[in-house]
Amino acid sequence: GRGMGFQPVDPSELKTGCKPIPRSFQNSHYWQRKIAGRSLGVYCNLAEDGQVEVLGATESLSSEQWPGPSEFIYRGSLGPIHLTDTQRQQIVRLCQVIQTTCHCLGWLQLDFIEDASGALWLLELNPRWAAGMEILFLAGINPVAYHYRAWQRPSNLPLPRSNIATLHRTDTNFAKSIVYADRELILTPERIERLQRLPRTAYADLPSHSDLLTESATKIIASGEPLLTVRASGPIECLLEHMSQLREIALELCHR
Repeated sequence: GRGMGFQPVDPSELKTGCKPIPRSFQNSHYWQRKIAGRSLGVYCNLAEDGQVEVLGATESLSSEQWPGPSEFIYRGSLGPIHLTDTQRQQIVRLCQVIQTTCHCLGWLQLDFIEDASGALWLLELNPRWAAGMEILFLAGINPVAYHYRAWQRPSNLPLPRSNIATLHRTDTNFAKSIVYADRELILTPERIERLQRLPRTAYADLPSHSDLLTESATKIIASGEPLLTVRASGPIECLLEHMSQLREIALELCHR
């Protein structure tokens, strides 16, 4: 899990014998072609009558955009992003095939790579809640209500938007990122108290005093483990810088 089992391999090195196949690959492995482009998360809802609703899409942050303990680990998302009509049609057709084959209902999250031409390359699909769906909530789209309705249970939850086609390019953009510990962090009650004072509009998943066994105990977070989540909104070109500032504030509180 957490993208930790992936290893980059250059096929040309394997063919020429310059690099042996990793021992962990020798008995059980599969290959996944690396496609250059941006990573997208697309969130759909499948109804029993065959209807497919594309709730929205986000861009997943890469290792060049946000620090993390491995290349393939989830770092965060920003959006909602625009999908072309062609992309939307391809996604709907794919969801219909999945629904017919697997009889899925409710949430279906799909990971794609969008290459330079705009073509979508499917990486994986997950019939469950996904971390990037929080961006939809921030944008006024309620995935829980759609999922609830798909299971044919009466719901008074609002269904504010049916798809991201109703969002304009000028609408506010949102982002969230996981802050991973940059070193081993020792969270004393005082440090946890400082973190708890951070504004909840910008910080989430904060360490709690309930994590401590006693009032004088400390909590150890190993290097590379998740510490908390930061969130930002505004022009899309400013989101990463804003979240980086929030990250530095949080880590500084843990270092003092």
